[in-house]
Amino acid sequence: MNSYLEEVRLALGNYYKILQLKGKPVSADLVKDAFPGTHEEVYTVGRLVEYHNETATATLKWSTLSDA
Repeated sequence: MNSYLEEVRLALGNYYKILQLKGKPVSADLVKDAFPGTHEEVYTVGRLVEYHNETATATLKWSTLSDA
């Protein structure tokens, strides 16, 4: 457990340093959000279906893309 906590501490410290080097404002919320990856886009099934429909519109027939 201690080694895991040390890894987390180092990861958060590294992200803090990255924000500083990039000249971005550093806040506890930004650093906290960096660890679980909440600042990245979350791909839900609904979002993946939307993405599929957006990218495949040119190659699929309308009946394939309809909700019915």
